[in-house]
Amino acid sequence: PLVGVVGQTTANEARGVGAAVDVLPDAQTGAALGVALDEALHRAGHTPWASRGHVLILQAAHGRPELEAALSARGWQTRRRDVYRNAAPPRPSDASLRALSSCDLVYLAAPSAADRLVGWGVALRELSVAVIGPTTAAHLRSEHGIEPAAVAEAPQVEAVCACLLAALGRPNTPAD
Repeated sequence: PLVGVVGQTTANEARGVGAAVDVLPDAQTGAALGVALDEALHRAGHTPWASRGHVLILQAAHGRPELEAALSARGWQTRRRDVYRNAAPPRPSDASLRALSSCDLVYLAAPSAADRLVGWGVALRELSVAVIGPTTAAHLRSEHGIEPAAVAEAPQVEAVCACLLAALGRPNTPAD
């Protein structure tokens, strides 16, 4: 079977346990992986209308629907299996949550982070929010009606730091 993943870290982990990673899209989103998998499957001679036109999706229980939607839109039948869960950390103290209001910028590395903050009573609309990428940005817009102040171009440390510095109005220089 072809194996596709989102992100170099996941690719490295998969390779570390002996899996050959065939598809690693440039854009690190489920939608981009869906398009890349469709293209790779067609290049390998597979079609969604063949008797084996199935794609197994192994992901988190809280996984976003973009990969499944992208494959389904291209005619593939998907079978999703949740292989891990995102466990919520303990609720921060009220003082810690109140301290957010004095922050210049709040960084969110996942849609679930936004959901948790809102669930803990944080008024995200009143804060300047930067996010790890387009999936988290889309979630903020659709689920919370919030436009992020900045969206990182990639989830790597360098891109995230550049995003945060830009959102804070600071130049990104080697000294940073």
